[in-house]
Amino acid sequence: MSGAARFVWSSGCLHGLVCGLFVTFCDYWWRGVDAPVPLFASLILVPYGLIAGFVVGRRRPVPIAGGVGAVTALVNVGLVTVVEAIVTAITEPATIYPIAWILYGVMFLLPIVAISAMCAVVGGALAQSRLLAALTRRR
Repeated sequence: MSGAARFVWSSGCLHGLVCGLFVTFCDYWWRGVDAPVPLFASLILVPYGLIAGFVVGRRRPVPIAGGVGAVTALVNVGLVTVVEAIVTAITEPATIYPIAWILYGVMFLLPIVAISAMCAVVGGALAQSRLLAALTRRR
């Protein structure tokens, strides 16, 4: 694995774990709601990819920022889906709801990853612009 790919996976996993853990902890208060609500929350957190892309784009090229945004969303949705499937399997073992959670995760995965990658590319491009570079330069 090249250095850039390793960087994308390590940075994206860190940002994705932050988002995924936030959504799974917030899910404690959403116990009585319909099933895909935590995945909608993951979709709402997709602009976090813009922040991840901006942070990465300050020192790396814009395509790498897009990769970090995609990995962030991938880890976020994967963590939420797996945790929800495990919790549902423990609390309701005689139903097919854990399988439904896996299917929800697969259904939401591609749009969330695509939107997060686009947001990260925008964040990386903003970080590469001369005006924002002048404003955020350390003095």
